[in-house]
Amino acid sequence: MQAAIVFDMDGVLVDTEPLKARAHRRALEERGGELTSELYRRQMGNPHDRVIRAFLEGAGLDASDDAAEAYERTFRAVYRRLLTQDLRPTEGATELLEACRTEGRPLVLVTSSDRWMVEIALPGLGADGLFEATVTADDVEAEKPHPAPYRRAREALGAAGGRAVAVEDTEAGVVSATSAGLSTVAVRHAFNADHDFGGAAAVLESLAPVEKVLALVDRLAGEEPQRR
Repeated sequence: MQAAIVFDMDGVLVDTEPLKARAHRRALEERGGELTSELYRRQMGNPHDRVIRAFLEGAGLDASDDAAEAYERTFRAVYRRLLTQDLRPTEGATELLEACRTEGRPLVLVTSSDRWMVEIALPGLGADGLFEATVTADDVEAEKPHPAPYRRAREALGAAGGRAVAVEDTEAGVVSATSAGLSTVAVRHAFNADHDFGGAAAVLESLAPVEKVLALVDRLAGEEPQRR
């Protein structure tokens, strides 16, 4: 029996982490700060507002509400341009989504990104109309690692939510999904090398080859998920 899949977006379906890092770096540099690779990797996957304050504080800069709002304006302008010009799918993502479309698998997207980011990124994947629901940072009161986003995804899937598997690329995302009762596949890449994926049922290097990924998902859907 085919399992439903709940996909994270950034770093799983689209290679946005390098673009986000560039936008955050620009926002900090305009304020006289510096974003280290270590700090970025440590905060990746956390709520956007929390990330901004962590970067400002980590650079020794003013992290007041006004400072965070000004930072956000710079970040948004730069990131919007990068998403429009430089966005690329991750390895295997386009083929995997097309295979899911052909098979009629129920899909939901769960992301810590704001909805405006999703509305730019997804059309580039040819994924319009593919997801049963899209859960963004704007749709939940508590973001990852809280289980609320994935609980909402399971509700959107209805009966299919009982056999859903999550695909994530951050420690916060794995905790969120497993806490909501989903078996979870983690995708390892350069930006999450230090993340703890001990709660994941499997760890992959990419979403290719598609056949093996789908076979793994279907197998995990029939097993009792790990919980953290």
